[in-house]
Amino acid sequence: MRLIFWVMKITIGPSMKRKIMREGFKGGLPTAPETVPDASSFSDQHGVEKLKEAINRIVEYSGDLLPSPLFGSMDKETLIKVSLLHAEHHLSYLDPT
Repeated sequence: MRLIFWVMKITIGPSMKRKIMREGFKGGLPTAPETVPDASSFSDQHGVEKLKEAINRIVEYSGDLLPSPLFGSMDKETLIKVSLLHAEHHLSYLDPT
């Protein structure tokens, strides 16, 4: 996977990031099953608390940021924007009923 991300980062990564910043993330590609936790292992409330913790960590963080495997180095403002767009994409699949 590292090699694939490296090739993508130096070829299509910059244009992909610009497009995402303009249009957001688009659906269509399945999520890798190994990245999806078993729903029986946590509650919705636990997920909300973990999300709040992650938001607080990035808002309060003032150190160096690790580069994205796909987009390379980003400033904090861009990282937050890309992260919010990514979260928006995933949360759009939720059914509040």
